[in-house]
Amino acid sequence: MPKCICYIYNHMAMELNKILDNRIDDYTGMPFVTSSSGDCGFLKNIMMLFYETIRKEVEDSQNKTGSHFAWSNYDDINEYFLSKRCFRSLKWPIDMRSNFLYIANKNNRVGKMGFVD
Repeated sequence: MPKCICYIYNHMAMELNKILDNRIDDYTGMPFVTSSSGDCGFLKNIMMLFYETIRKEVEDSQNKTGSHFAWSNYDDINEYFLSKRCFRSLKWPIDMRSNFLYIANKNNRVGKMGFVD
C-alpha cells in the first residue's frame, strides 16, 4: 500500500514542519501539537485505523472466494489514496466518520474504485 504510506508520510511531514517552525495552533492559541499525540498516539490514532480497515477487507474476501464486489483488494485500496475523494473524506487528522474506515456503515463504505472482473 505505497499510496497509503505516502498519504501518512506527507501529512506527518506537514505536521513536523509546523512544530519546527514553532507555529501556534489557530484553535488553541498554544504551540502546535501533532494530531496523533499521546501514549502510542500514532499507533492508536493512525495505524490501527488502517490496519483494522484492511483486516476487515480480508475477512470480507472469504479467503478471496467472496464476491469481488463485496471487498476491496490491494489495488482498490491503493487507488483510493490517489483519489480526490480520499482528501475530502478521510482528511487529516483522520475523520472517524470517513466512509473508507471499517467503522463506517458497510452500506456507505467506499468499495470498488474501478473495473470489476
